Amino acid sequence: MAKILVLVNSGPTEKLKVRSGLTFARVAHDRGAEVRVIFFADGVQVPLAQDPDF
Repeated sequence: MAKILVLVNSGPTEKLKVRSGLTFARVAHDRGAEVRVIFFADGVQVPLAQDPDF
């Protein structure tokens, strides 16, 4: 089993980095990896509840 640490480092205008990091973490977790996510996101708002992919 793989162990993966996803570090998301983004600013207020970089929502795509946050979504990409979360998507990568979700796919890795779904394939059996142990995943931890750490955010360094300054003021980024990602409405995941409204996203059909999550």
